[in-house]
Amino acid sequence: MDKTQCRQQGLLTRISIFAVAALIMSGCVKAEAPAPSEPLFAACLVGPNQDTEQALALELALTADERSRGLMFREDLPDQQGMLFVYPEPRQLSFWMYNTRIPLDIAYMNDRFEILEILSMEPCPHTIAALCPSYPSSQSGSVALEVNQGQFAKWGVSVGHRLYNEDCESPLEVSHLFSSRNGSPKNDVSGTSQHRN
Repeated sequence: MDKTQCRQQGLLTRISIFAVAALIMSGCVKAEAPAPSEPLFAACLVGPNQDTEQALALELALTADERSRGLMFREDLPDQQGMLFVYPEPRQLSFWMYNTRIPLDIAYMNDRFEILEILSMEPCPHTIAALCPSYPSSQSGSVALEVNQGQFAKWGVSVGHRLYNEDCESPLEVSHLFSSRNGSPKNDVSGTSQHRN
């Protein structure tokens, strides 16, 4: 190969690399939304006076990797579903919507699964993570629940509601969430009518 052919080959290689990078950055190459890797967990939101009950099916984010990934790249979320993020100890929590395509509401909760506050979050249009706004909790908590934006209002769920087991009577405990992950089928709702038709 002579110098001219070598230069042409190098130019073609650089153009190819640039084209692939441009496609990735423009969003033309679609990142795959991860499917729930674990069965959904059946739970119930109950009002402070036991006056409202709302059944829902939850994806559990119990590990650091699961909490970090959250609902990124999802195109939709069924109305009766959500994702529950559980942290090992109370702290001020903060979420963002980088690579999250659906508008969400987030309920920050204490370790008794009682809602402390609800915030609405919009998808971040930026490809640079640092440009995405964050949505911090105003007080310390150890649990967060994400659902479709406006879903809490449709259900009549507000501050003071608590998350219970699917019977809407027995209090939810963190240890129960971890044991459900280890093979206990009690609250497994995969394949039931809880999914959107």
